[in-house]
Amino acid sequence: MNNIGEYLSPNFHSLWAIPFEAFSLFTIAVFALSKERLNLVELLLILLFLHMSLYSARYIPLFGIIVAPIVTRHLKHLLEVSNGKVSYVIKQKGDSFSEIDASGNSFIWPAMAFLIVVLLSCSGQLTHDFDPDTKPVAASDFLEQELIKGNMFNNDEFGDYIIYKNYPAYKVFIDGRNDMYGGKLFKEYYTVLGFEPGWEKILEKYNVTWIIFNSNSLFSRYLLQNKGWHLIYADKAASIFLKNIPENQRLIQKYRNVKPFIDESG
Repeated sequence: MNNIGEYLSPNFHSLWAIPFEAFSLFTIAVFALSKERLNLVELLLILLFLHMSLYSARYIPLFGIIVAPIVTRHLKHLLEVSNGKVSYVIKQKGDSFSEIDASGNSFIWPAMAFLIVVLLSCSGQLTHDFDPDTKPVAASDFLEQELIKGNMFNNDEFGDYIIYKNYPAYKVFIDGRNDMYGGKLFKEYYTVLGFEPGWEKILEKYNVTWIIFNSNSLFSRYLLQNKGWHLIYADKAASIFLKNIPENQRLIQKYRNVKPFIDESG
């Protein structure tokens, strides 16, 4: 599972946030003192990645990578009027950063390689497969066959594959892009997985009527023992449960004898 902390806003009361705070303040100071104005592209990049970093801590490294060359250029310009030793050292560092930034042109070859891979994939000359033991490959085929109605609750790792295979027929509860859903939904997701107080009310809140989850999980094992849910599909990767409500009775009766997957490897 992903670490929830990296998807939340940075906590400025913690020690790890001090470098980000210091760099941000230093950046503001340099731009305030520099007589050279930011161009539109620089301004948009700074505002965009600053916003992303304040929204989710996982973007802080990207903020540093994008903003550092801009700060270096403006700092160098600011110190051009000074002839002191400190200024000389900083200018040398600025030149080094400029050379590193200019060397980015060498990334054109990896970009071209990526483009070739994309073209080969689109033409059918390059194919790929998903591991059916870890991804809901067969379960997704089952979903296409039965067209289950209602809102799903799913494993975030399964969400990516379901979007790839079953969208727009099915809309996931969450997927691997946890930051796109916001911290509130992400917390609710983990409240359900941990059976914390109020977890059933969260499913009711989103009117969840069926669940697809990895078979070898505490959550799936719990649903097997819960009379409010009925297993209609199971393999090594995924299990599908329907809520025991009138709308689901046709499929519940059709798959009333499905046996759960039992992992005998351990």
